[in-house]
Amino acid sequence: MASSAVSPTVEELTAGAEEIVYAEVKKIVSHFVTLKDQEERSIFYRQNQTIISEITADVVKSYKGNLRGVLALEQPGGCVLDKCLVVSLYPNFLVGQRVILFLERNGTTHLQSIMGEYGRYIVDETGNVVRTGDSIEKFEKRIAKIVRVQDKRDPSFFLRKTQTWLGGLSVDFFRKLAP
Repeated sequence: MASSAVSPTVEELTAGAEEIVYAEVKKIVSHFVTLKDQEERSIFYRQNQTIISEITADVVKSYKGNLRGVLALEQPGGCVLDKCLVVSLYPNFLVGQRVILFLERNGTTHLQSIMGEYGRYIVDETGNVVRTGDSIEKFEKRIAKIVRVQDKRDPSFFLRKTQTWLGGLSVDFFRKLAP
């Protein structure tokens, strides 16, 4: 029986995020890293290496958390020389792109988008949030309202949603991808 992923709501993303920011992507650097164990090698790259990208963005506005200035994201995938790796669970970024990001720490000093692609909302050149069609102002108000409400309750329901979304895959498996 096949299953399909259900997109998380903005409420669920807000509950699970440590940080929520509006940012502009400034730099993307991809490089090879050597994998640590056989499980990772067999899944992602047959030559004991994979590609990791470091994305640098300027924070325009912070909606949850205390991020200011420049933020660094790290995730699997990217292009080095003539080799590219696309990891469908993670969002792709473009230099100059404006995005709203729902973020969590990945066990290091770097941040990553929660729930992969779902944790990134692109803002177009007219100031509209592409996925919802809302203006950035309307989307900001929506997030602010959710943060105020969720500050008053326990967000543990997000963990159950994440496990459902991953289809039973271990969250620890994805955390191993970070060097």
